[in-house]
Amino acid sequence: MIYITRYLIVILFIQSCAIVQPMDAPKIIKSLIFGVDQIEVTDSFFDEMEYSFARVTIGRSASAILVLSSIDNGFYTWLGSNNERIITVDGKIIYTAGLQHNINFLDFVSFKSPGTEHTHLLELFDPSAMIEIKLIHSLSEGLIVENFNSSVIDWHGENYYYLNKLGQIRMSVQHYHPMAPKVTIDFFFK
Repeated sequence: MIYITRYLIVILFIQSCAIVQPMDAPKIIKSLIFGVDQIEVTDSFFDEMEYSFARVTIGRSASAILVLSSIDNGFYTWLGSNNERIITVDGKIIYTAGLQHNINFLDFVSFKSPGTEHTHLLELFDPSAMIEIKLIHSLSEGLIVENFNSSVIDWHGENYYYLNKLGQIRMSVQHYHPMAPKVTIDFFFK
């Protein structure tokens, strides 16, 4: 009975939207249940891209390609087609704009020495707040694990940064905002 009620609510919601066509309903229901498909980066896709880029997947709801716009003192600025902006340092998201939930690390420069706790100021948007967040990094072969904790809002967990054989970031899985799902970024450098 619960499932029937949920489906009826979804169907009523879909029917109430003037821009949704009945033929789109199965695709919408599939994305609600299973999430969106991740953008596939094939060899030909990689070859066709003129610049370095990143595939950004936010939870199960969004997947996009952002292009590397600039590098300034280790700060990598990535731009999306809908004015999304993500700035990373060593693969860590330190600034976002144009996302549902945005952040700005006010004092993050780079990963610190492993095993040492460092406190940083993190400005949150949507909703707005200023919090202190404690970060501890550990390094093993090809992987940086970052433990984070902000006791003020009871937000804690682990972020993962995977490195290639040259020590360059190739992928990260991180929680950048307490209201947002985890973000997976695959980096493709040219």
